[in-house]
This record gives sequence, C-alpha cells and structure tokens, in this order.
Amino acid sequence: MKILIIGLGSMGKRRIRCLQNMKVDNSDIYGFDLKQERVENVKKLYSISTYDNFENAIQNKPEIFIISVPPDIHYIYMEYAVKNNINYFVEASVLDTNYKYIIDETYKKNIIGFPSFTLWFHPAIQYIKNNLSNRIGSTIIYLDN
Repeated sequence: MKILIIGLGSMGKRRIRCLQNMKVDNSDIYGFDLKQERVENVKKLYSISTYDNFENAIQNKPEIFIISVPPDIHYIYMEYAVKNNINYFVEASVLDTNYKYIIDETYKKNIIGFPSFTLWFHPAIQYIKNNLSNRIGSTIIYLDN
C-alpha cells in the first residue's frame, strides 16, 4: 500500500511517525512538500523518499493521500484524489472550497475520504456538550490539539 504524505510540516511528520509505529514499511511511505528544507529534513529523520515536486511524487502511484497542508489548499489535493480514484485522509478543515463536489465524487467513485476531526464524535465530548446544553443552552465546544 503506497501512501503519499502531502505536506511535511508538523502534522505531516506526525502522520509519518504514526505510520511507522503501525509498522508500515518505509518503502511504502512517500513525502511531498514544496519547501526543500522540509523535504531534506524528513528524508533524514524518517528514511523515506521525499519530493519537492508533486508530479514526481505521484509517479509512485500512491493508493492513499494523507493531506497535511494548510486548510486553504486541502481541496486541491482532495480534488486530485477523487479525480484519480485515490483514497484520502485530510487534516481538519475550516474552509468549504468545492466540498460538495468532492464529497459527491468520493461517494460516487466508492473511494474512502476521511477527515481527521473525529473528536466531535467522541462520547466524552458529546456527554459534556449535552450536559452543558441542558444547563446553559446551546453550546459550542472548541478543541485545540
């Protein structure tokens, strides 16, 4: 299973460590970032192949994208993934750029698209929200990693 980590900042590095802890072979993990210093740093730190050019990175024919770039450009890689039948995991997004198309295509093509912001559904968070709502009215819970 070939996995392309798109974005090699702190979250991209975390995803590499997670994959390595899950015993995914380093030969199946690739990294891409536009910043040359990140590309070189990640290659040294994690012993994976890295690229500073997206076209070169996709030559490995990844089966999964892990999208760890700033939220304003998530959609670029999500769109590429759905157009090319690539499953994807994306960091939490705060912007809605073409998401209806992306979601519709993800379902239509039967690929997996998975956002990372799953704490909203954690039973403890739901319990706190529900109990606060019952006491003080509508609540919004902000979570910070």
